[in-house]
Amino acid sequence: TSNNMGGLQFGEDVMYGQLYEYDEETYESTQYFVTYDMSGKELSRFVVPQGWDETSSWGMSQMILSPDNAVYGIEYVYMNYNDEATGQYVWEEMYNLVKLDMQGNEQWTVSVGSSGSKQVEDGGNYYYVNRIMCDGDGNVWVFDTASYTCYDKDGNNVISIEATEKSSGDVWLTKDGNFIVGQWDSEWVNI
Repeated sequence: TSNNMGGLQFGEDVMYGQLYEYDEETYESTQYFVTYDMSGKELSRFVVPQGWDETSSWGMSQMILSPDNAVYGIEYVYMNYNDEATGQYVWEEMYNLVKLDMQGNEQWTVSVGSSGSKQVEDGGNYYYVNRIMCDGDGNVWVFDTASYTCYDKDGNNVISIEATEKSSGDVWLTKDGNFIVGQWDSEWVNI
């Protein structure tokens, strides 16, 4: 078995991230959300749902811990299949913001965007969640290719700011609670 820690982040008095275990004999992988104290002692762990079948795969990425110990993540579902009506290959991606408790139980899910069902030959359309972050009030912000959207603790949309022709890149939260957003223009130049 091999382990890989992804997305390690630091809170006020805790470290957390996604731990990936891969069994090299059975080729099975398990993903966990894990918290540690600052000395590295494990405090909590739960299994993060993931899977795949003939036409789709799903899992969770960009998991964060809020100041009130709620866990948020972006659930993704990728589907690809042959459209029997047109005979063309189709892909579709859907993204949801999910709130979990510290045992991994789902509290709520909100759809945040999708690629829509587009033919690959037509170029499709592109949607991706770049980052999620909590602000000082415990709201969760989703920064994606189309907008910057704030959700409250109950999953209600507080505000959404369109990214117009620009796409969000890196995001930083300052000590005074403001966000600094790096953007990419239509030519993928960092501005």
